[in-house]
Amino acid sequence: MLLESWKLLSVYDSKHDSQLTRQDAIVPGSKYLGAARADHLAVGLPLDKMADKSLLSFLDHGKHSRAALLESVVRYVVQDLETAE
Repeated sequence: MLLESWKLLSVYDSKHDSQLTRQDAIVPGSKYLGAARADHLAVGLPLDKMADKSLLSFLDHGKHSRAALLESVVRYVVQDLETAE
């Protein structure tokens, strides 16, 4: 379902997620924290706990700990704010 937008964005940049090019996804003045190598929904939603399992057949639902991801982002931001003072 995202193939059409993937093809369109591939003309401009090979590094994209079929929604934004890499350059468009970077906020000016921001710091790069990293990337989760999984489907957007798999990172943001608890797919393993969903009642409707039909989505699991075509989503990249690697075992990612959303709590660990959020904790690492918060720790980085806190440390960055402390060193900026």
